[in-house]
Amino acid sequence: MKGVIKQVVAGPLRVGVRYVLQRPALKKRLRDMVTRMPRLHSLAMRVMFEAPVRARSRISGDEKNLSPQGRRMHRALKRAIAIQRR
Repeated sequence: MKGVIKQVVAGPLRVGVRYVLQRPALKKRLRDMVTRMPRLHSLAMRVMFEAPVRARSRISGDEKNLSPQGRRMHRALKRAIAIQRR
C-alpha cells in the first residue's frame, strides 16, 4: 500500500517542486520552512532529485545571437551529438 501512495503523490509533488523552483521568493520561504522539518525535507530532496529532466534547446539553429565562445561550444556540442548518434 505504501508504494501505491508514493506513486500517486510523487507526480503532483514533482510538479509542485518544479513550480517552486521557478519562483525564487517562494523557494526561499518554503526552503526555510521545510528545513525545520527533517522528514519532509528528506522527502522533498529525494523527489526533487528523482524528477526526470528533459533537455531543451533554446537555440533555434541560428548561431548569430551567440558570443564567439557560445558558438564554439554550440558547434562542439553538435559534433559530439553527431558522433554519439553514429
